[in-house]
Amino acid sequence: MIQVDKDANNSIIVEAGANKKIDKPYIDQVLAEFEEGDYLLLQNEISNLPYIVDEASKRKMKIVLNPSPVDESLKTIDFSKIDTLILNETEAYEISGCEDPDKIIDYFRDRYQDLKLLLTLGKDGGMYSSKDTKIEFDSFKTNAIDTTGAGDTFLGYFLANISKDEDLEKSLKLASLGAGLACSKKGAAASIPRLKEVEAYAKENKVDLG
Repeated sequence: MIQVDKDANNSIIVEAGANKKIDKPYIDQVLAEFEEGDYLLLQNEISNLPYIVDEASKRKMKIVLNPSPVDESLKTIDFSKIDTLILNETEAYEISGCEDPDKIIDYFRDRYQDLKLLLTLGKDGGMYSSKDTKIEFDSFKTNAIDTTGAGDTFLGYFLANISKDEDLEKSLKLASLGAGLACSKKGAAASIPRLKEVEAYAKENKVDLG
């Protein structure tokens, strides 16, 4: 059940259902179709997540984790096997206990030196950090109606682009534009803009995508 307040912010109540019926034989069957270097995107909404991470790591896949929802089960995951962690400021605080974005990045960098971290900060944009790179990026203001699906839109656009070896800063811009446009529509999946919409918006607002 998705609730949206007068400021367009959402609160979601979830009944896991089939998501918590993902068993190890099924996981093995699915991962058998993947190869070294393939991307695997995960959220903390399904069962046997630590097993999935371990098995995908054995196959040398690039594991991208959005640790949502944050709960105690995340402590059983070996974060050293994660390639990229994508999370918002609330999730970051629940894991690290830090509110300041720089301290959040330091928290993860001190513990997992090879981890790529993408921290989204809502209307304040976000930060990307890896071993040798740190980028701050802006959000793109739209007429916010419903923030539901904005994080998923950001994640999808970002991952779709970096998996094609697109420029990192361009990927962050596209993801931010997509998330902003998603906030301007009601609904979850229905609010996710197509690439042509994002490119048209960028052209109209003179956003250089490189």
